[in-house]
Amino acid sequence: MTLTTAPTIDLPALIERLGVRLHRYGRSYRCACPLHAGDNELAFSIYQSRSGQWRWHCFSGDCGDGDAIAFVRRYYGVGYREACQMLGVTPASAPSGPRSPQPPPPVEPPSAQWQHTVGRLVDQAVQALWSPAGQAARAYLYQRGLTDALIRRAGLGYHPAATRIRAETLGLDGDNPYYPAGIVIPYWVEGDLWRVQVRRLSNTEPRYLSLAGSSGAPPYLIAPITSAKPLVLAEGPVDVLAIMQAAGDLVTAIGTGATGCRAVRWIARCAVAPLVLAAHDADEAGDAAAAYWCDALQPRCTRWRPTLHDPAEMLQLGGLALVRQWIEQGLASAEGDGYNRR
Repeated sequence: MTLTTAPTIDLPALIERLGVRLHRYGRSYRCACPLHAGDNELAFSIYQSRSGQWRWHCFSGDCGDGDAIAFVRRYYGVGYREACQMLGVTPASAPSGPRSPQPPPPVEPPSAQWQHTVGRLVDQAVQALWSPAGQAARAYLYQRGLTDALIRRAGLGYHPAATRIRAETLGLDGDNPYYPAGIVIPYWVEGDLWRVQVRRLSNTEPRYLSLAGSSGAPPYLIAPITSAKPLVLAEGPVDVLAIMQAAGDLVTAIGTGATGCRAVRWIARCAVAPLVLAAHDADEAGDAAAAYWCDALQPRCTRWRPTLHDPAEMLQLGGLALVRQWIEQGLASAEGDGYNRR
């Protein structure tokens, strides 16, 4: 491989290969932040400095800014030299004198204060969902094929009217964060509340918004990953719920649509499963995401394309039988490749 220098790295192309859609913004590009899985498609800027080097800056999270090397370090959770190797860049000479080691980017849940405050909001949303005010939200979830039992198991809730949350109660600085109306989806991992998404019931884009202070790092799951069950990787929460609704006795499903899910912490967790089906959306972006996971979890991971666009659509249009049959066929195909289901 021919080694290059940092200014020649095509950062826009690098980020597009991750399945991120870029938007032209004058002489720069904008997109949703791929580091903290934000929803604002103008929050992440990719621009050229005066020296011609491509750089990035995140306006909506705590991701900071930097060059292509810094991006790869944050995205993959690797060190400087490993990032250079991945990019084909010659590492800079080490400076003389002692140097403090730089820790890898943190993959941690939000602060205890944030979790406490937002946890109370989640509890209130659960109560609202099962009240008369939540009728439209429940109707939407039923129309997607979900049952009361699974909705309760997932801890879904409903926020009836858009409001603002006092920033200081979340331990945040700046303006009071926006709390949109819609279905409230909590991301719990081992007792910690990492993220809260709100699925708006209106046609307003984007349909999903995350509460300020959420960590963009975690996968979405409602059951632990174990060595006793195969694992299915889907994209969004509703896909996960569709799979768990139809085949939760056969597999565990998690949502890996956020690029933060590619941190070493989560890859290692997924590697515990005896078999992994990469069931991302049946489109080009889904194929690219599945290819990443199949490579990261080889040889136990295989691509298993949905028969419709995604598992959520399969449940909505084809019912439980279609989703369950698709999962059973995926497991049977893996058995034919040498996986022996216990």
